Amino acid sequence: MICYNCGYHLPSDNIHECPLCGMKFPISCHSCGSPNPLMAKYCFNCGTEMNKGQKNSVQNFETLAETRKNVAVMFADVSGFTALSEQLDPEEVREIINDVFQYITKPVYELEGMIDKYIGDCVMILFGAKHSHSDDPRRAVTCSLEMLQRVKEFSQEHLAHKGLTLDLTIGVNYGLVVTGSVGNYFDKDYTVMGDIVNTAQRLQTSASKGTILVSESIYQETKEEIEYTTPQKLQMKNKEKLVKAYSPLQLKTITDLDYTFLLEREDEIKLLHTLFQPFDSTSFVSIIGEAGIGKTS
Repeated sequence: MICYNCGYHLPSDNIHECPLCGMKFPISCHSCGSPNPLMAKYCFNCGTEMNKGQKNSVQNFETLAETRKNVAVMFADVSGFTALSEQLDPEEVREIINDVFQYITKPVYELEGMIDKYIGDCVMILFGAKHSHSDDPRRAVTCSLEMLQRVKEFSQEHLAHKGLTLDLTIGVNYGLVVTGSVGNYFDKDYTVMGDIVNTAQRLQTSASKGTILVSESIYQETKEEIEYTTPQKLQMKNKEKLVKAYSPLQLKTITDLDYTFLLEREDEIKLLHTLFQPFDSTSFVSIIGEAGIGKTS
């Protein structure tokens, strides 16, 4: 067998990664057993159609919408990881880090966000990428505060007896990004791209241990509901101008994010009835507007 990416002769049919170029072969042909890349529709060795149940790591990457939309982007990095690595066995470190992420990312799902990717001991989180909400910036900051509290609880419960502690540095930004599938022919992933993402990561790297930094756009969207420190101006890499950042302290009021405010649409409904009355046959009206303004109310 050969690697279909670089032509290297693979040492066996049971190998799942090319030792030369790193191309992965995670699936096997059900007919001849040969290893194949994730995107193979037909076996590269015998030509048999691959099992339809074998899909890309992003199950619906071909149907995910590629669009421009406002998204809250959040980076959370686990600090204290180096000290952990120096004192513990690598397998034990991996287990602890997995447990940490399992524990601290629960608010992401409770607030209907999504994990975009894990980058070592850092996680990239999105609010509004797949499912838009009118309060995505607020959800992102609320999630950040909750995660900060959770990592402290985890350290006290699981690491204090070892003399170790973990904390987070978090950066949050909000604005227009491009969403969609990114990658090569063999492997694609769903993500967002744009300066909003880069700035969110810069905010995270500029945050001190145990703190959250949010952008001006996040502040403007949430200042009525969240209490912040006075702004600070930061010089960030590849940024000509100073970036204004804030640190959230606490929620001003506790509200149920699942509660839906019903907006009256009497005038709009009357207008629709007026438009439909002259027509005997089936007709339709397209309602266009930014996410969160109440098109489905």
